[in-house]
Amino acid sequence: MKNKKISKILILGIAIYFVFQISIFLIGENTRTMAVELEDMELKINTKGLVIKDESVIVSNADGTFKNLHEEGEKVQKSENIGYIYKDIDIEKINSDIENLDKEINKLKEQIDSQDNSTLKHITANQLENSKNKKAILEKKAKSSTSYVKADISGVISYKIDENEGKYNTDSIDYLTKDDIENTNNNYTDINSNDKKIKENDPVFKIVNPNDVYIAVCIEEKYRKYFEVGNKIEISFNEEILDGKVNKVKKDNDDIIVILKITSQNIGIYDTRVEEFDIIYKHIEGFKIPKKSIKSVDKKKGVYILNQQTNNMEFVELSDVAYEADDYIFVKNDSSDKEKVIALHDEVVLNPNIINKKIK
Repeated sequence: MKNKKISKILILGIAIYFVFQISIFLIGENTRTMAVELEDMELKINTKGLVIKDESVIVSNADGTFKNLHEEGEKVQKSENIGYIYKDIDIEKINSDIENLDKEINKLKEQIDSQDNSTLKHITANQLENSKNKKAILEKKAKSSTSYVKADISGVISYKIDENEGKYNTDSIDYLTKDDIENTNNNYTDINSNDKKIKENDPVFKIVNPNDVYIAVCIEEKYRKYFEVGNKIEISFNEEILDGKVNKVKKDNDDIIVILKITSQNIGIYDTRVEEFDIIYKHIEGFKIPKKSIKSVDKKKGVYILNQQTNNMEFVELSDVAYEADDYIFVKNDSSDKEKVIALHDEVVLNPNIINKKIK
């Protein structure tokens, strides 16, 4: 009787052992891992920015019809003629008459060269002189009735203004506040007056100095360490990336105002005053690790990786954490001489538990 009882216990023990081994095998077979890949992480903040420019609005110096000499976005030099005004004359007719006289003068010159009769040649020469005099009178009339508009600074032509050119310029940078950034709106109007009647002192174009364009943003204290003067940054605007650097950092009560200087040219930013910008303040190359993979061992946070040679699970401490989100952390690619660091293509156990981190 006693032997039968022992046999039952032995059989039950063997059954439990096999069930346990099968369970371990199934858990091991279904242990999910993730191969670590190298990624580029952009650290950025999205914020409203106020665009500040060295810009000049040029006004008409007379009544008349305005003519552009440059298209929007073209570069001009200081004192260059960039437009002119016809003062209450039919300049189109005058130009047409001058063009007809040019044709007539060329025709008379050809006649003189081909004529053998001295009398006819003399008559034609008089006609030629008369046509030249008529042309000179028309050119003088056109010149005296034309007023040229010049660029007062070198820069890029724009035909959009918002009446904040005098308020938000490079001289105002030291006095900007959070309210300036938050309460300013885009209010641009098109002033392209080509072939249109204008009055004296009407704005006719704007020139923007592309070397002096800034963006003022307000940041939280926790980002302050990333915005040291001279630090290079990138700014995402209209699906383009602008290069820039931190030009100035100042306190406005409890707020931190950062002035970013744009170091690459983008015509689109010349005609905007405020926008939502992505300010990319740092690029990191490293590994994105899900938080569900992270465990604490001896007060060290790390992950279990699967050793491809031994099939053992090994604990690796995570150092140099560069960024932490709700469901993942971003670890720098550490090439130091530490005994064991997480490396490219390591197999990280996604849900480590008391069983799968012990099994082979």
